[in-house]
Amino acid sequence: MNRLKELGIVKEFKQFVLRGTAIDLGVAIAIATTLVIFVRATIQDLILPIITMIFGESDFSSLSFTINHSRFRYGDWINDGIVLIAVIAVAFFFVVRPVNAARARYMNEPLEDPSIRVCAECLSEVPAKSSRCKFCTAVI
Repeated sequence: MNRLKELGIVKEFKQFVLRGTAIDLGVAIAIATTLVIFVRATIQDLILPIITMIFGESDFSSLSFTINHSRFRYGDWINDGIVLIAVIAVAFFFVVRPVNAARARYMNEPLEDPSIRVCAECLSEVPAKSSRCKFCTAVI
């Protein structure tokens, strides 16, 4: 009897794993981890050398000033701001734009057009400013 309960747990665990959500989560974590590595390498190997060419150095952490025995390290703030902007730029230009282009090309999914929306009743595309669907006359 106890053995049958163990088999039920194993069966339930298999159903959980094969349901797809656990597998999707695992794949998402693996992709996110490699994406972090890619973004970090792009910033260190491509973006920071360009900043060094322009400003003469890529590390501003030594910049600071003192007021009333309090030291303000604005150089660290500049470094973090550069990294933030670089991460956003790398993610947009090397990940978001290529994925959107591939999705539009290979999956026949057009990029979202803000001037068009889809009617909830008949799933037709209607102008975004319209208040009624021109196909089924449903209120939007």
